[in-house]
Amino acid sequence: MFLALLYLGLIIASAWLFWRLRRDHWRLRRKMCGIRSARDAFEPFVRPAQRQLDAALGGASGPYGCLMLPVACREAHDRHATLGQLLDHLRQYSEWNGLEELEELVKGLYQLQATLKISPDSFEPALDAFFRYARAHSMGRFQLGKTRLARVGMAIDRGWMMPITSGATVHGVLGVALYDPSGKLLRHAKVLAR
Repeated sequence: MFLALLYLGLIIASAWLFWRLRRDHWRLRRKMCGIRSARDAFEPFVRPAQRQLDAALGGASGPYGCLMLPVACREAHDRHATLGQLLDHLRQYSEWNGLEELEELVKGLYQLQATLKISPDSFEPALDAFFRYARAHSMGRFQLGKTRLARVGMAIDRGWMMPITSGATVHGVLGVALYDPSGKLLRHAKVLAR
């Protein structure tokens, strides 16, 4: 009897966690996608992330749910250690107003990709769509031109990459190189090297 009640409690707790995750997902989506084109730019992130979350909820995440998954590619000063804290962090930066906020948001998206093991084939087109949106809506804040994506396995190029750790090849990506419309480098791509 006690074991049945324990299982019932775990099922209810899992359902509640899943409901909260879905609710937070829709709130984050609504906040980031207030403009119709923003929704289109953000939508490619949602589908792969949802598939990975569903897989994680199937047992890979442990007894506390997927929100307790440790964040991959984390810097030592990052305050978010779990997926739940990372989602809160992303929610905080969804209203970016400058390059620093945009850089934090992109870093969080890369950490989300690494944590949920979303393939680069799914992630990079979504990131390109996001930057098309950012270029179109950055007027008055800053002028954003092209972006350059670093990929795992690339050789370190200090001309446009900023390795946080020492090494010769990219081991993890935490940002993209941002250029202004004239081609001047505004921000280096933050990478972890090995």
